[in-house]
Amino acid sequence: MTVYKILASNPFKAALEHPKIRPLLTVGLILLPLVCGATTTLTQIPMLSLADYSTTALAQNPMLPSQLDLTSIPVANKAFLEIPPPPINKLYSDVEILEPFSEGTSVTAVIVRLAFESKQLTTVYTEPASVKSLVQTNETKVEQALARNLSGIIKVKHKYTTVPGFSADVTFEGLQLLQNDPDVVAISPDEIVIPHTRQGIPLIQAGQTRSEFNGSGLAIAIVDTGVDYRHPNLGNGGFPNGKVIGGYDYGDGDTNPLPPDHSSANHGTACAGIAAGDIPPEGSVGDYIGGVAHAARIYALKLTKNSDPNQSSAAGTIEAAWDWCLRNQQKDPNNPIMIISTSFGGGNYTNTCNTGNYTAIAAACNAANITIFASSGNDGFCNSMGSPACNANVVAVGAVYEANLGTLGWCVNSGSCLSHVSSSCGSGRAFFEDAIMDKVTAYSNSSPKLSLLGSSNNAYTCDTIGAGGNNSGNFVTNFGGTSAACPYVAGAAACLQHAERVRIGRYGAPHTLEPLLRQTADGIHDPKANRTTGRVNLSRAIEALGSIYVDTTYTGPENGSIINPYNTFNDGYISMRPRGGTILMLRGNRPSTPGAHNITEPMTIKSYLGNAVIGQ
Repeated sequence: MTVYKILASNPFKAALEHPKIRPLLTVGLILLPLVCGATTTLTQIPMLSLADYSTTALAQNPMLPSQLDLTSIPVANKAFLEIPPPPINKLYSDVEILEPFSEGTSVTAVIVRLAFESKQLTTVYTEPASVKSLVQTNETKVEQALARNLSGIIKVKHKYTTVPGFSADVTFEGLQLLQNDPDVVAISPDEIVIPHTRQGIPLIQAGQTRSEFNGSGLAIAIVDTGVDYRHPNLGNGGFPNGKVIGGYDYGDGDTNPLPPDHSSANHGTACAGIAAGDIPPEGSVGDYIGGVAHAARIYALKLTKNSDPNQSSAAGTIEAAWDWCLRNQQKDPNNPIMIISTSFGGGNYTNTCNTGNYTAIAAACNAANITIFASSGNDGFCNSMGSPACNANVVAVGAVYEANLGTLGWCVNSGSCLSHVSSSCGSGRAFFEDAIMDKVTAYSNSSPKLSLLGSSNNAYTCDTIGAGGNNSGNFVTNFGGTSAACPYVAGAAACLQHAERVRIGRYGAPHTLEPLLRQTADGIHDPKANRTTGRVNLSRAIEALGSIYVDTTYTGPENGSIINPYNTFNDGYISMRPRGGTILMLRGNRPSTPGAHNITEPMTIKSYLGNAVIGQ
């Protein structure tokens, strides 16, 4: 195999001058200026075509408007059309919803999804004014639905306005009212979710690039137990401050996301320290050398109540936090929210799931170029994971050991396929293994939905300050689980976003950011699941932003294919696609095309550059 690798200050220009590509430029192209690092604004928003979807199938989905003009829907919003129709009776997990009534409880906790207005599908989510208009429309829709069903609703917990819906405690009669409401399309149980509980930066190859690409100019939202913004590496006091620039407490319903002073509440602070904590002035404190994206800002979204010793929460509360992130993405235009990290979850799902409003809210976030990462969970499941990680439009993250740690034992779920010994664990099961660097941890949940792996175990990271934390000092030395892996990967994604903005002039969209991280990752085999998943390699991902690889031996699929990043074709249309727009389109060996040049060698484009739209 012959591989051509082109690296240059202007790699697109170098590609055009390459002897394997230059002869192909025989059909008239409209070339727009492209200079790496320059910002290019696209004035035309790509729309769906009538051929993209079956209008008959879409008309049968009660979530979607009855009159649907596909050509008015931006391509970035297509995930809304791919959300599966709800059950006929509108109830997801009806046994779980009805169980409280059978146990003698007068209410059940649910998440209610309302039908989309046309504006839900046509909104340009990257434009704050467009999102604001959508929020106003959905606010009215939610209030009208609540008014119609008020008699059966005991307590409204959260209202969602980037997609229409709410979470509430309802009576049995209230549940029947909601099922009969024509605007209610789905009702899900408001599941309980729990925290998924030297540094792992070198393992994910984030050390080489962190001096240049460190998350500057964007923010990571930590959706967790709150963040101790008093910590010296998280702003050193005051809220908001220079590091933790905003947030909200959805657990206690106030504007202060500070966790309480007890050890079980340090989870979010530890995650924030991994993702984006400041580098200590002395360079390190113990093994703490700052977060992966140490120059990124943080938004703290607190899920838990200060009075809860277990620091658990509910699915609807996570959804409210994600909804907040989209509504407040541009609150600081110099540091927009581009990444959400959520190390919470619950349940057991073997396939891509569609629980609550997760999938719809995540679709809206993705359309605004916000990428959501969630931990897969620590149950030792071999072919399933928790929610929200299992949902479409969410990047699920599992864990590998970041060092050789000797023999370790873990409590695993009774549903795990791992061999086990009896123990005092809540499940009665424990599993022991040799903890070897870059080995998938036994507890890390796996399923076909798993996207990436990150460092875990014995992470040295930020703790709640003083005696109220896990340790008496300001740092915890043994933070782990997929809870740690998730912010490691989220921090790496923030660094990649920074690199993309510098080199290409824009932030990457989720549908290209995740494939880039996956395709440049190091494959790690998980024997319990017999599945290989990529452990993030940030250095390689950043390198790929400035390279074009041409594989002259590959035979691709049929002519005229529309490619996603890292797909390939043979002769016919050749297209290099950057973050969301076509860079180069050429006509190949088509007899009906006058003047077309024959493409004699199949070509694979493994990396996409630039921001310009170049058409034929």
